[in-house]
Amino acid sequence: MKLDFFAPAARPVWFAWLLLGLGLAAAFWTLQSWNGATAEQHRAESRLASLQGPASTRPVKPARQPKREDASGLNRQRADAAARDQLQLPWARLLETLQDTRTPEIALLSLEADGRRGDFTLAALAKNHAAMLDFFDSLQHAPGFAQVSLTRHELRELEGEQRVHFTLRGDWTRP
Repeated sequence: MKLDFFAPAARPVWFAWLLLGLGLAAAFWTLQSWNGATAEQHRAESRLASLQGPASTRPVKPARQPKREDASGLNRQRADAAARDQLQLPWARLLETLQDTRTPEIALLSLEADGRRGDFTLAALAKNHAAMLDFFDSLQHAPGFAQVSLTRHELRELEGEQRVHFTLRGDWTRP
């Protein structure tokens, strides 16, 4: 084996020069973008400083909004107030009462409750009719619930076994 340490090095191929040129162009573009952004930031800071000048030198105009925006702002305030009212309701007590009245033979599927109106709709699954009726009876006598009614029930086959799918509706009262 003969090693020649004085052999000329292989010259880079043409695409290596192309990649070098593209890298330099990208670096130049990045530098120009940064300079432009810095200049824009300085202009914005100077405009902000001129706007925050002494209050006596600038005239104060009352903000006047079109009536449509006033109506949308009023609607937004009403929606916010309704959301706050819903969040202040004792949701934990409702869920705890439902959990306490539930037996292992009942699976709660969904709950739709409106605290403003004070009503709820509950969908559940029972192993049999007796379990459904026991849960219905316990919910009728649970504190905080009134006028609980069975609105729908049907037999469904799930995993090879008959299950009772049912829906309850009622009133939910605050403590």
